[in-house]
Amino acid sequence: MRKKLLSLLVLLMVAVTGAWAETIITWDRNNISDLYVDISESYSKEGITLSAYPGDIDAYWFGLGDEANDGIQFEAFDSGGFTFSNTLDKKFVKIEMTVRGFGDWDSANLGTGWALSEDDDNRIYKVTWTGDAASTVDLLTDENEFAGNCVKSIVFYLVGDEPEPATYTLQLVVNDPAMGSVAVTNLLGSGIVDNQDGTYTVPENAEVHLLATANEGYKFTGWSEANLNELVGCYYCGVALNTLENTLTFTMTEDKDVLAKFAALTYSVALKEGTEDAAKWTVEPTEAAAGTQVSLTYSGLKKVKSVKAVKKAAPAPASPYASLTAEDVGKIIGADGNVYADAAAVEAGGTTALVLIAYVGEAGSADASSATYKGLGLALTDASTKVAWCPQSDATCMGNQYDASTKTNDMAGIANTDYLINHAPDGHNHAAATAARNYNSGTHPTGTSEWFLPSAGQWDKMIDAAGGYATLKSNASMSEYSTCWSSTENEAGKAWAYEFYFDGSWFGYPKYYGNSVRAVLAF
Repeated sequence: MRKKLLSLLVLLMVAVTGAWAETIITWDRNNISDLYVDISESYSKEGITLSAYPGDIDAYWFGLGDEANDGIQFEAFDSGGFTFSNTLDKKFVKIEMTVRGFGDWDSANLGTGWALSEDDDNRIYKVTWTGDAASTVDLLTDENEFAGNCVKSIVFYLVGDEPEPATYTLQLVVNDPAMGSVAVTNLLGSGIVDNQDGTYTVPENAEVHLLATANEGYKFTGWSEANLNELVGCYYCGVALNTLENTLTFTMTEDKDVLAKFAALTYSVALKEGTEDAAKWTVEPTEAAAGTQVSLTYSGLKKVKSVKAVKKAAPAPASPYASLTAEDVGKIIGADGNVYADAAAVEAGGTTALVLIAYVGEAGSADASSATYKGLGLALTDASTKVAWCPQSDATCMGNQYDASTKTNDMAGIANTDYLINHAPDGHNHAAATAARNYNSGTHPTGTSEWFLPSAGQWDKMIDAAGGYATLKSNASMSEYSTCWSSTENEAGKAWAYEFYFDGSWFGYPKYYGNSVRAVLAF
């Protein structure tokens, strides 16, 4: 029963002290051989004090140079007992006294919170107090005939409230609220608190993700760490953060005031190439915001029949993944479009993992359809399993076929997928390409291509970037014996698929065979 009680007390201590910083102090023959306490004198060591109440009550170190028998002799021949207190601004949660034996201790009224425990096999006897006392613990308060065996050591367990974690204030401002807004996007699970007044309370070393959003007719132009006292009428103020991307990530180590800067959209005004007598024309201004009047003046001698203004199509917005490098391979794009370090960070961000960043290289290296695509993202789940490339056993489906030596030259996954979906010779369909295009209900992050069935060359780039097929298989959460279709045709009746098991290898599978489909997107 005593052993069970001791176990229960230990479990209680774990539960009680887990939330605070614990301090452990030991009194034994190494540091308290000068202990003496009576009615007129208390004893202090390492912030803990032992006192005796008035009367015939005292405690002293009984030492004969014998480790087995030396210890504190407690004697109480009057009521009042002893008190332990501390000046450490901490609470006692356990006091554990190891005694030479239970002589007198097992029959004494020890006081509230005290209990006996014993390990007869190892001849260990303990008198232990557990509780939650701000500064004092009483012992033997109701005893008046006590002279127990010596206490060989006393271990004090104290806790103090953990210091409040350091936090910093983040203030977000824009140069003109009519032009756009800025917000923290990773509130969920980050410990960051939105104070609803443009400021955020951020734990020390927390990562902060910002998103600047321009209103219609305006554009984002950059970030600054702003001096708020200089904001009135200030367009470029503070220290530039050297990025024109509308997302910003940093670690909070001090109070910060961050300015998101916006400006009205402007349009370039120029004469169309081939305009007759172009040197005699003057355009003012050559950069103009919407609604601005533009003047064209002709100073030549020819007769002007007409002037026509034509609005050019706006350039495609820059991809939010343009700044990614090969160092980012293995990171994850969440369903919210943000890039996360790993799956745990995705979960902390309150979204779901969607895409593994599987390859990043030079612009134009990711797919033959675009001179800008530099990276490939691999879906983290199969679009389909055991699906045929096409149902025909001997049909040639595409204009180009690749043998074992040339298959990885094919980098046209997007064009291959488009062709297979839109071209159905003899009325047959291409289920693998269709499954890839329809992955995630066809929804893909802004700034990426549509989903497509990767070519053999694109699979090869992703495997190399991961450092091998086994790493890519693990990072992408593939099943143990995954075999994945490519969009590269081998010959009539066969298409290339990669076997992600054994030693990893390419195989020209019959097109009607059922293999897995992993969708890919380019950015």
